[in-house]
Amino acid sequence: MLAGLLGMESDDDRIRNSFSIARERGLEFSFSEIRIPKAHPNTVREGKECAVEGASVGGGSVLISRVNGMETSFSGNADTLIIAHDLPGMIAEAAPVNGRCPVPP
Repeated sequence: MLAGLLGMESDDDRIRNSFSIARERGLEFSFSEIRIPKAHPNTVREGKECAVEGASVGGGSVLISRVNGMETSFSGNADTLIIAHDLPGMIAEAAPVNGRCPVPP
């Protein structure tokens, strides 16, 4: 996970040195073991401002399964926009109509 945060690909020879490389770059990190019910064994929960759970599912692929407690299922292989809302109709209000965003009254 740390190597991925540093932008390394799954076949990068520097992965074995990712801890020291991160420290050299001034990146602060820590790992602790927690139990996440019903999660893949390689699941990681990351972040204090935004809690993200994802699992390394093999071949350099990752599956993001939860964001801030909300169940999800996306790979991260493409740009993904997450919109948190708590009122029905909020997304429709901001969605483009005929390619244009609505103008507030």
